[in-house]
Amino acid sequence: MCGEKRQVKFTIVMHKDHHDTLLLTVKHSVLLKHLLVFSHILALLASLGNGLPLTIKISLCILIGISFRRAARCLSGTNYTISYSETLGWRLSEGDGFTSISILKSTVLTTMGLLLHIEYQVQDRFRWFEHKKTILILNDALSEKDYRRLMVKLRTTAIK
Repeated sequence: MCGEKRQVKFTIVMHKDHHDTLLLTVKHSVLLKHLLVFSHILALLASLGNGLPLTIKISLCILIGISFRRAARCLSGTNYTISYSETLGWRLSEGDGFTSISILKSTVLTTMGLLLHIEYQVQDRFRWFEHKKTILILNDALSEKDYRRLMVKLRTTAIK
């Protein structure tokens, strides 16, 4: 027994959460739609309740209606997928392929929602342009678990 060589095999089992990846699809926020309707109703009531002439009141109501229709169309047309991995970093997709992004320090994180300030590059014909964009993600746009994961990942990797 003393002279025998034994071969010992070690098996390393990694938990699936060990991989530092995140892939989240942001769905439409019901709360944001309700806030949009509520704010436009308040604007309509304010424009009808003021002492301006009737033609101006009607013009204001038409402008508020156009604003509501445009905002509702913008809300229904945007689907975001946010991805993070240690090798590729933060990426964003708006339906087509992923674009590499940088999370800016001005991003605001709260329990109700987050204002995600990002910077990304877009190539024009002759050169690259840097664009900045702000994305509002309310907490009902993701599941509770995914929203918490996104908040933690943003705090640990992007906002320090």
